Amino acid sequence: MRSKYEQIKYIEKWNMKIIIHYSSWRLNYELPQDKVNEQLRLEQLDIERARVWSWGLPGNTSGSIFARYIDIMQATDIIQPTKLLGGVDLANSTSPKGHTTASSFWIYNSFDKKAYKVAEYTHSNATQQFKGPLEQVKDILEFYNNQLNQYFNLIQQGISINVDDSAYATLESLNREKYNYSFGQYMHFKPAQKQKFKIKHRVEAFTMLINTNQLKWLWEKCPVSKTQYELIQWEDKP
Repeated sequence: MRSKYEQIKYIEKWNMKIIIHYSSWRLNYELPQDKVNEQLRLEQLDIERARVWSWGLPGNTSGSIFARYIDIMQATDIIQPTKLLGGVDLANSTSPKGHTTASSFWIYNSFDKKAYKVAEYTHSNATQQFKGPLEQVKDILEFYNNQLNQYFNLIQQGISINVDDSAYATLESLNREKYNYSFGQYMHFKPAQKQKFKIKHRVEAFTMLINTNQLKWLWEKCPVSKTQYELIQWEDKP
């Protein structure tokens, strides 16, 4: 939906980060009527995307792309839990786009050989109280410590947590600060191995993984995902 009419201004004032998004028809009176109509339709079809494109609010406030499209599962659905997994997507704390830090907690079920997300933590400096890198590290460690406390029978083998942190500074802090927590010795943080695709939008990567059978989920157990996936607006081929 990005176009020549899009303008973004980022300022810091009163100890707050303020994002003015001029692609919103409420802020940009120069938008043609067809763009206004498109945003009004978006408000009816997809409230989350409308937050940015129609209301002019900061984007990326609900976590990573997978946090949006994959549901949290009830632990009672997992018959034979055998392994604990985790993932952390670190955000730039001063990002004007309000990119969110997201952490997730997964359980591998040996019965159907699938991993299920059972809990997540997110924080956005754009929409919530500002937290520096060390504060976010402590929040992430507290999140995993609380989750491990609920799965004491699996804790001895530890939990492997992939961290998406290009600068590696937060990864080092996690491995250093974890010993201040009761289950910190069982947390194994390591850099995430990324795959690169030549694509225009992250949703295309998501779809690519599904089509190549690298990513699967059970539709009947993920009603929210199914509903959100059906709302994706596909762009016409050039």
